[in-house]
Amino acid sequence: MKYKINKLQFSKIYSLLTVMVLSILVGCNEDKILNEVPLDFLSPSNAYSNPAGAKQGIAAINDDIRFRFYTGNDGELQLLEAIGTDIAFYGEDPGGTDYLSNYVINLNPDTYYINDFWNNFYAIVQKANVLIDGISKSDIKEWANEAERNRYLAEARFFRAYPYRFLVTLWGDGPLVDGLMSTGKADLSRSAKANI
Repeated sequence: MKYKINKLQFSKIYSLLTVMVLSILVGCNEDKILNEVPLDFLSPSNAYSNPAGAKQGIAAINDDIRFRFYTGNDGELQLLEAIGTDIAFYGEDPGGTDYLSNYVINLNPDTYYINDFWNNFYAIVQKANVLIDGISKSDIKEWANEAERNRYLAEARFFRAYPYRFLVTLWGDGPLVDGLMSTGKADLSRSAKANI
């Protein structure tokens, strides 16, 4: 049995195919396809763009500081600032450890806990810089007003300044990282204490 297709049916099918092919060709914009904007997961570009995200970022930095310096490392920051000074001295057992009681031997860049302090301080600085960058680039419409946004920026800047207080106290002049670092750098220059 043969099917007869009249001119009207053929023109409808032809028109439909033409519209489909044209919509596929016109609808494919390579710039839009290749530009991936994360909408279904958190990233620095969208995590801190509103008050809820900024509040979570500040809470995370606060928790990180608490763990790294006051509870998780057995309070070594307090020990480093006190032991071996006129405030306290580490009791020595005969033949035991001389932890922080001999600064010439124990306090050098190769000492693991000194290196840990340095790395932990700059990890906090980087987290604060990510938060500051996210809040600064966020749309003002996401915030109740400019004052709310500035309040969160001020808190993030406090958490960036907090590690520098210890860095300057313990090491004096040092690298000042006041912006987001997207790649590692080995050529940071020292900044004077007065500038930090």
